[in-house]
Amino acid sequence: AMLGVNFGGATTTNLGARLHYDFRKLPLEFMPEIYIGLGSSTSFGISGNVIYPISINNEKVLPYAGVGLGVARIDKNLRGHYNIIIGTELPFINKNLSVDYTMRNTFDYNQLAITYKLPF
Repeated sequence: AMLGVNFGGATTTNLGARLHYDFRKLPLEFMPEIYIGLGSSTSFGISGNVIYPISINNEKVLPYAGVGLGVARIDKNLRGHYNIIIGTELPFINKNLSVDYTMRNTFDYNQLAITYKLPF
């Protein structure tokens, strides 16, 4: 589950879902996402991202970075975009909680999000 805010182009509150799939024998995760943005105009998007967990000697934060491609309707325009993602899981608060920043098309659209991995 994802809750975020989008700024740039249009300001919206984003509600969405992300899935996490491990690649076998690779330290990568495939993270598709879908969201709807609620604000002065409604937006929506779908992306496919690949994230890389960054190993550090700290049990309180588990950082990651990634890239992806997607399509979104933001500010009444439908367009393709690329994503650059930086974030961290926060096991010191809850093992399923994370926060991240997604930059779409070099600061055209930006998202700050809190995510929670549901156990299923």
